Amino acid sequence: MKTKLFILVAMTTPTVGQHRHLLQLQHWWLAMRANRRLVLLLQSSLLLLFLLSSTSSLHHHHISALTTHHSHHHYIPTTPSPTSLTAHNRANTQTDWAQYSLRQTYKKAGGILYKQSVLTPAEFTAVQMAIEQLNLKLTEEKESSFATNRIGAVIEKESDVYKILSCDEGSLCRLVNGLAHDDDDDDGSNEKEEDLGKMILSPDIPIEIRIYEKAKAGMEWHVDDVIYQNTKQIEVVFTLENTSDCCTMWRPHDQPILAAISTTTTSQQDDSITSGRKQENINNFRVESVQTTPNSAILIKAGSVEHKVSSLSYGRRVILKMAFVREGALMSDEMRNHVSHHNGSGSVGKRKRRKKKR
Repeated sequence: MKTKLFILVAMTTPTVGQHRHLLQLQHWWLAMRANRRLVLLLQSSLLLLFLLSSTSSLHHHHISALTTHHSHHHYIPTTPSPTSLTAHNRANTQTDWAQYSLRQTYKKAGGILYKQSVLTPAEFTAVQMAIEQLNLKLTEEKESSFATNRIGAVIEKESDVYKILSCDEGSLCRLVNGLAHDDDDDDGSNEKEEDLGKMILSPDIPIEIRIYEKAKAGMEWHVDDVIYQNTKQIEVVFTLENTSDCCTMWRPHDQPILAAISTTTTSQQDDSITSGRKQENINNFRVESVQTTPNSAILIKAGSVEHKVSSLSYGRRVILKMAFVREGALMSDEMRNHVSHHNGSGSVGKRKRRKKKR
């Protein structure tokens, strides 16, 4: 009894040391309660975040399932951002603009264009090798030709030369089709471009190799005959070799008649398309002139631009001459005997050119 009373008295009237220990215990208890509340708060927050995350995931899965199910029946096109354009798309865009620029230059001049580096290096090398393998019998051209002292031969359709130049995916075919794109309306023909096929090497006009190497070899002013009656006809002069002083000259339709002094040579134009060209005033008409380089081509719309080749004094010039028309083109009956300057299995007969009156 005395012991219990002593303990009670000790607890009711603590000493200074005991009072200090009681205060420490009280602080510890309060801290524990505060920490417990903090732990409970953190646990509640984590539980809430987990519940919200689970709900969002289920909602997203439900929307994705609906979108996937819907896409089986309907295609919803999306517009790609500019940054998503690939290098391939950019290259196609640049090619389209390049073709548009060439087409505008061709149209503005009345249907003539001079372009360098027409074939790829591989294509050009293949054509050169194929020409060397041919057993050509070069002959003088017929008297009906406007050319002087020029020799040549017909390239057979079975040759690799024909196969390379007639390839739909080849550089030359793509160039010609680019120039002819959306241009049939300008011809005044009854049939529109969509009514005919793509531009192809003419099945009736053979490829001819033409060589200028004799003294004074050249060709006087003339306009190419229109052989077909329902479509355009683009003649191509492709240069294989040229060490001569021959100049191809033409009178573009976009150049005005000049009343100034004739034979005045202007400065050479700085243009990748018309590199090497000169302009002269001959008989009060503006004249373009160029010494064609290997792997270059002059493309001329038949019946349009008057042109010539100046007489040779030295060197040698070798070209391939061919014509492109649309698939399904109809040859004029009266022109069937005017498709080649040389005899050969690929020719229909002799070809005659008319000189344009001025």
